[in-house]
Amino acid sequence: MKRPQGAGARLLIGAALALAVIVGALFVAPVRPPPPKENIGLEKELDRQIAALARGLPQKIDAETRLVAVTRDRDVVVYRYQTSDRRFGGVDRAAFYTPPPGFIARICADRDARATMMAGARLRYRYVDLHDVPVAEYDVDAHSCARLPDQPPKG
Repeated sequence: MKRPQGAGARLLIGAALALAVIVGALFVAPVRPPPPKENIGLEKELDRQIAALARGLPQKIDAETRLVAVTRDRDVVVYRYQTSDRRFGGVDRAAFYTPPPGFIARICADRDARATMMAGARLRYRYVDLHDVPVAEYDVDAHSCARLPDQPPKG
């Protein structure tokens, strides 16, 4: 009968040692900071800018395109355009996400857009057809602008 008590005692001692190791590890383990919060300052500024833009919508861009909404998804500003222009998108997914030539350069050349991107935001240009079917979507951020080839100085 002593044998079961000895096994129980060893089990109890083993459990106590395991608990001591775990508790000790908690005191020795490096303290990790909590995950970063969203960039509240940037988001508040984006909300302010979006509210100002939204008051003037819808806005005619050209004969075939209207800006119909501007929203925010965390640090992404989403510009939603409705267009009848058949040049947008294509039959494959790559064409859906491939902006037309000069598109990124034009966005990066806009001082306000570039400042917004340099502050940490990404700009998303979402195009839908007249039936609200998505036809194209392009993201532009500070990295997109940095990858552009250097332009020769005008002179």
